[in-house]
Amino acid sequence: MPSATKKTLTPRQKQVLDFIKSYISQNDYAPTYEEIGKAVKLSSTATIHNHIKALEKKGYIQKQRNVTRGLVVLNQEDELSTSTITIQVLGKITGTTPLVEGGASRGSIELSSSLITGVNLETCYALEVWGPQLISEGLLSGDIIIFQYTEVVEDGKVYLVVINNGTATIRTVYQQEKSYKLESAINPINNTLTENVQIHGRALLVIRSY
Repeated sequence: MPSATKKTLTPRQKQVLDFIKSYISQNDYAPTYEEIGKAVKLSSTATIHNHIKALEKKGYIQKQRNVTRGLVVLNQEDELSTSTITIQVLGKITGTTPLVEGGASRGSIELSSSLITGVNLETCYALEVWGPQLISEGLLSGDIIIFQYTEVVEDGKVYLVVINNGTATIRTVYQQEKSYKLESAINPINNTLTENVQIHGRALLVIRSY
């Protein structure tokens, strides 16, 4: 759809769109509806859904089905790339045990190439959440998490970490002088400070089937 055919946005729709663009630019992934509502001072989830639906209908964004944080801002030509990429699912993660190699419900997953940009796809891999132990991180059994392999920590990002007893889990990481602060997304009781941790990749996306 040529950009000249774009429909005019209401002030509130423009506010929502501008926030989504800014959030993606800063974080490399889309905001949740809750984060959008907080930013634009809307408490009604239904109202946020309506604004997102209107932006999608007018050709400014696209929602990726079954993808948490799956809002994609369309490019200047308003065309979402139809190309796909394939990410290998290497195994399972429980959050309370070492990684389980293999055994995932699928060997690979295909995604729109627009969902993962600015990274070397050869460094990306996926793991399947297995069991209920990671619900404290907002993750459900069966979720597929896409990671980019890295050992470099950027404060406030979410990483796959292996702690000193071999347990692999998901945490928001902050690097301190000689240690790492590992924060739980939901339950502060799981926050820890440790020197013995290995970083195995930064989380990029969560794929959830309904």
